[in-house]
Amino acid sequence: MPTSSLISRSALIVLLASVALAPARTSAQATAIRSVRTVLAPWDREGTETLDAMRELTRTARSAPTPEARLEARYLRASIAIDLLIASQLGAERAIPVARIADTLGVAEPELEPHLRSELGAVVSSVAYRDPAREALSALDLRAAMARGDREIDWSRHQGSRRDLLLVATATEALGISGDPAQLPAFAPEPCATATPSTPCSAPWTSLAPASRRELASMLEVSRALKRIGDRARAGDPLSRALQDRVALATARLETTTLHAIPRLERDRDLLGGEDGEPVRASVIVLVRRREVRVASMPPLRVRDGEIVLPADAGRVLPESDSVRLPWRFAGPPAAITEVARAVGAHRPDRRTVAVAVAPRVRADVLARVLVSVAEIARGPIALVRRGADGTLRGAPITIVMHDRDVSRRDLVVNVDSGRYALARRQRRITLRLPDVRPQSGIGFGHLDSLIQRLPHQRVVVGARPDVPARDLLDVAFRAIVAHDTLAVRVR
Repeated sequence: MPTSSLISRSALIVLLASVALAPARTSAQATAIRSVRTVLAPWDREGTETLDAMRELTRTARSAPTPEARLEARYLRASIAIDLLIASQLGAERAIPVARIADTLGVAEPELEPHLRSELGAVVSSVAYRDPAREALSALDLRAAMARGDREIDWSRHQGSRRDLLLVATATEALGISGDPAQLPAFAPEPCATATPSTPCSAPWTSLAPASRRELASMLEVSRALKRIGDRARAGDPLSRALQDRVALATARLETTTLHAIPRLERDRDLLGGEDGEPVRASVIVLVRRREVRVASMPPLRVRDGEIVLPADAGRVLPESDSVRLPWRFAGPPAAITEVARAVGAHRPDRRTVAVAVAPRVRADVLARVLVSVAEIARGPIALVRRGADGTLRGAPITIVMHDRDVSRRDLVVNVDSGRYALARRQRRITLRLPDVRPQSGIGFGHLDSLIQRLPHQRVVVGARPDVPARDLLDVAFRAIVAHDTLAVRVR
């Protein structure tokens, strides 16, 4: 068979960037390969021509007059077979069954993968074939890992078109119908892992908790893989073209996938801290200080064409924020602060979570008024949070109680006073002193923890006198959060 005809049949599958083995070829051969690419067609419907080409490659591998020709035939045959295996695994239309591939190569089906590894191992020492052979072996490793159901695959170790197609297939399955980016494997390295003082991590990564950085990095890698696959399909790559149905499904799922990120405060180390509670996925963050309230956005994030897409009305996004000055003193019962409510509304919380964090010197009445201001605007959950050691916001949703009539007899009510706190349930009142010694990790409320666990109740309602430090209220409230209780805050 003439060389150009042989390459033409092989190229029905190959179209590798590696077939640009031009450095090891004559100029005439490279030109012939490029001309073949212009007339590539999808695999024939029955697979006859494709498998015939593989048989011809087998004969060439045995009888070609030069070692170079025999080496090339072995490499091309193994590459074709791996593409066919991936097409079959990913459900390509008209995919050739694995049994027929093995039969064409003259091996039993269980011996097919070891045979391919052996063939590629024989050519990997050649300078011309080293990189593409390693890429093909890498694809076999990925295929085997996926078949085993491995979740801890280091995708950054693998490259090439096959890797991208396998990655996209894995992402499609992980996203499912829900489109939850938390289900995506770690497709890309941690974006801030290599940050140094001279080359610091940049926005928006610095404002995302580690879990959300991983999720967004994975979404971006899927988007970039889809873009590369599209480029290869338009260039005529048969494998990319054969899997366009799978690619279209992955594209549709990714376009509807939204990341509601867990914010991270790189600055603002003066806020109350603690590791209790769950990381909170908040779209608006309210930071309460003694004389100032700052409001920032962490809007829903999407990706398109390998880039992060922010909503047009995102407002000031972390680490930037809007500032509202507070008056020196307040009078009367807690009411919304107009300027705070307006600032929160400007960030369009809609039905998404608003997280409220507090600095140590804030009084309980100031926190109460800010909570009322947020509740006036927000239609979604309001979470009370503290700053974790890594900057992640941790806490839990709360209900805001404005009147005593909204407190049930089945509630466990904890009232924080100066130097003590009191528990009440079904007319029973228990008064305990606040601990005099506060360990760095927070107040040690051993007795309170025991009572919360022991006394039957519907929810825990925490309130405080106006002049009590908000820190004391939060320390008591987080005992209910630790116990995974439903928490309400009584503002007064």
